[in-house]
Amino acid sequence: GIATALLGASVHVAANVALCGVLGYGGTLVLAGDMTAGALTAFLLYSVYVGFNAGNLGSIYADLMKAVGAAERLFALADRRPLMPPYDHHNPEPLLRALPP
Repeated sequence: GIATALLGASVHVAANVALCGVLGYGGTLVLAGDMTAGALTAFLLYSVYVGFNAGNLGSIYADLMKAVGAAERLFALADRRPLMPPYDHHNPEPLLRALPP
């Protein structure tokens, strides 16, 4: 619902702010000659790659918990006792008696 949307939005904003901060600080290091532009680019790409996959772990866990809940419901339905007795295909007499003449 709304709480999930707010959490997702705040995580994305925080990630973008952190990425901009790293890019800004890394840019000053590149301009000062303490770091190459290639090293900064590689660091940013690896950071985004790791962050994206770490974020997916949370959604995988949530999907797994939904699957566990659905499986519990299916097993509960499979274990319940039916209200109607099973139909005996070899003995149609009860069915024929229920039909009007």
